[in-house]
Order: sequence, then structure tokens, then C-alpha cells
Amino acid sequence: MKSSSKIVAAIAAAGLMAMGAAAVAASGAGDCAGGQWAARGAQHDPAARVDQRLSRLKAELKITADQEPLWQGFAETAKNQAGKGLQAMREQAKDEGLTAPERMARVTDIMKERLAALQSVSDAFNRLYQGLTPEQREIADRRAARMARLGLGGHPEPTRHRDPAPADSTKG
Repeated sequence: MKSSSKIVAAIAAAGLMAMGAAAVAASGAGDCAGGQWAARGAQHDPAARVDQRLSRLKAELKITADQEPLWQGFAETAKNQAGKGLQAMREQAKDEGLTAPERMARVTDIMKERLAALQSVSDAFNRLYQGLTPEQREIADRRAARMARLGLGGHPEPTRHRDPAPADSTKG
């Protein structure tokens, strides 16, 4: 159980970091970045993406008829939260009358709302996890570990941010 709590915490941290980056981009801190985020956001439907991911996970886990109520509770909670953070950030970004401190306070409020939403998804997942067989738990654990490695969106981190060669310790 402790390992699933750690996984959920890692996923939550990754989600908050991603939402923080979206907040900076959406708040206009860099016109190019904000435009790119807006364009990317318009190209996908968060609810559809969640449906696809849930379908894959359900198939991988081979959810049984007895587990279906637990699955439905988790899936519905996840679907209900899909895209809400992005939508809140977009709405906040449109309000050009906000001062910088007001905007930061609004972003903070949005993050608190997203954390509460993530906790509800986590709670629903934990109920499902308790109803899984040991084999299904292994699959869920591997999937969560892969998500943590690749980022919440399932995409590897961009390599342009990594230093391609280690620093030479003989220089200095």
C-alpha cells in the first residue's frame, strides 16, 4: 500500500509541475510559449484522451465483472476531472484586468482546486486497487511507474533541456 501512495504522490507532483508550467504559459509569461500551449490545447479533447487511456488500462488489467463497480467509480471520477485544470487556466488567462498578484492568487486557487480533484481521483483509484488481484496490481504498478518516468502525459521529457555531455571536472 505504501508503494501505491508513493506512486500517487509522484503522479500528483508531476501533474502539479505540468499545471504550473501551463499556468506560466497561459498567464502570458512569454507570448510564444502561451501561443504554443493554446494551440496544443485546441488540438486535443481531454475527455477523449482520458477515455482512451482508461480503455487501455481496463483492457490491460482485465477488469472482471466483480471489479466493474470499483472500475466505474474510478473511471467516472477521472472523466469528471478531465480538462478542468486546463479550462480554468484558459479562463484565468483571458482575464486581462488582473494584476500580477491577483493572477498569482487565482493560479494558487486553481492549483488548490486541482489538488482536491486529484485527491478524489486518487481515493477512487485506491478503492479500485484494493479490489485488484496481485497480478492486476503488478500491472497497475508498472503502468504508474512508466507514467512517472515518461511524465503524466505519457511523453518522454524533451532532450533539449538535458546537458548532452557531463561537465569536465578538470577545468575550472
